[in-house]
Amino acid sequence: MLENFREWLDSPEGKKSIEEFKHSLDVRDMLTEKYVTILSERISKLSDDELDKEFQKIFTWEDEFEERYYQRGIITQSNILSYIFDTWIELGEEVEIDCDFGDTGYKYRNYTFTLICGQGCFTRIYKNDEIIYQTN
Repeated sequence: MLENFREWLDSPEGKKSIEEFKHSLDVRDMLTEKYVTILSERISKLSDDELDKEFQKIFTWEDEFEERYYQRGIITQSNILSYIFDTWIELGEEVEIDCDFGDTGYKYRNYTFTLICGQGCFTRIYKNDEIIYQTN
């Protein structure tokens, strides 16, 4: 079976598939960089109260998004929340968190974003060390 896979990888079809996959990763990285830049500029201009209000809108939207996918048997989070997490990595400072399945987070202003992984992964968001949101 492994030999068949190696042969396929060396075939024109396999090489094309690898190139397409590499291209999709490059596009994903380019989009992440673009959206992190946009979000960094937008977030840095918001007051703390404005940021709180924006997060409440995003969390409400995220809950609805995740529920729609959950009804189809898919546990996921939106690209929007993923881009916001990446923005926190870019803007924030790395901090240790007290959690069995995750030991780092990224803090910017009063918010800390963490990724918790055990038998699956989810995002947990703290404000002033209190959990305010968690993905499914």
